[in-house]
Amino acid sequence: MYNHSILLYIFSVILFIISMIGGIRTQKEYNNTKTVVGTITDITLFGSEPLYFSKWANISYYVNGRFYISENRILVSRSSQVGDIIEIRYFSEQPEFIYNKKIQLYYVILILSFICALIGFLYN
Repeated sequence: MYNHSILLYIFSVILFIISMIGGIRTQKEYNNTKTVVGTITDITLFGSEPLYFSKWANISYYVNGRFYISENRILVSRSSQVGDIIEIRYFSEQPEFIYNKKIQLYYVILILSFICALIGFLYN
């Protein structure tokens, strides 16, 4: 069982490093974004069955008096429709790209890291 503990500790350290690097990188990107209100111009459905469809939308918005349509799509709620107005974040240096990362993913990875370390400790 000692080998299991070592593997869990190694896995825990790897997950911890991934969460720290990803979280710091995501926070730096977030600091280079600004908020604007935009309009959903196009919605695409992805998924194999209607129950599992996700909606991805292109957004049109104005930044400094200039009109943009997003180069990338963002995930929107299932109740969203074309023409709905939503608040988005865009990259201040590249306003045609919408910021769509979520820091919560790295919190989950960090928690998994601690769980692996705890299980490794309990195996000892």
